[in-house]
Amino acid sequence: MNKTTTTTTALDGIKILDLTSVVFGPYASQILADYGAEVIKVESPEGDSTRNTGPRLEEGLSAIFLGVNRNKKSICLNLKDSDAKEALLKLVDQADVLMHSVRPQKMLALGLDHETLLKRNPKLIYAGLHGFGNGGAYAGRPAYDDIIQGLSGIADIMTIQSGTPRYLPTIAADKTCGIAAAHAILAALFQRERTGQGQFIEIPMFETMTSYVLVEHLYGHHLPGHSDEIGYPRVLTEWRKPYQTQDGYVCMMPYTDKHWQTFFKESGHPQYAVDERFTKISARTKYIASLAAKIAASPAPILLVGIGLSPAMLCLIIVKSLA
Repeated sequence: MNKTTTTTTALDGIKILDLTSVVFGPYASQILADYGAEVIKVESPEGDSTRNTGPRLEEGLSAIFLGVNRNKKSICLNLKDSDAKEALLKLVDQADVLMHSVRPQKMLALGLDHETLLKRNPKLIYAGLHGFGNGGAYAGRPAYDDIIQGLSGIADIMTIQSGTPRYLPTIAADKTCGIAAAHAILAALFQRERTGQGQFIEIPMFETMTSYVLVEHLYGHHLPGHSDEIGYPRVLTEWRKPYQTQDGYVCMMPYTDKHWQTFFKESGHPQYAVDERFTKISARTKYIASLAAKIAASPAPILLVGIGLSPAMLCLIIVKSLA
């Protein structure tokens, strides 16, 4: 006998009003849409600016816009118009989540602040995806990826590594904070299952990205009275990069003591296996720049020996030849 089974997605039945734009918010709501939520993207008559950013086959549907807006419905509302605002409020009455990336003072001026909407729908999760946290020195100011990369310390740590202040060549702040926003909304929905009540949550880009960067780069300053410089040495050394070989580049990362012992043996450098600077992870971290420089100076054929090691011992990825 054939049995028909039906499956539901994780967020089946959850309705989300998405008043965000560019990448930070749309990336977060796309994650929730992928999990099965009904996401209604609310745009002004001008539309999301990313609709026309970069290549597109159809006007208003650029590659970047499509990259963060799949699985969504769409509605155009000029919220300065009373009828459009009333249409949004009717949607709010039915919604589980309202998320926006509008500056808080503008939402207040529109009568769409969290206090007003939570009185209207007490079960609503109202998520403010802001540039800076409420109560902070920059509260209410606009923010974009480059600004947050700079303020969170990314441009500075790139300077330490390369000698030149640079941003990461990806919209890291928007995407990282978008993941955090999706996480926060999911947590708020889970809490509502226990309490029956909605709430206001805030996901500020600056504070979120700074926390992300300082996981490793606060380093010894996590500890009172510790004198280590800020910055995790292993990832800041200039030698942390793919190594050139005779026919391309190799990416490698021996990490544990056992990995390194095997690497030293197989690469023809058994002397490093007994060098006290490199035998244990604590000492090796301190002298990682020196060790990386020695490895980089090795002839390319020696590096290629590592390809024969077990994946459990040494992770290698061959990068397409740039020759």
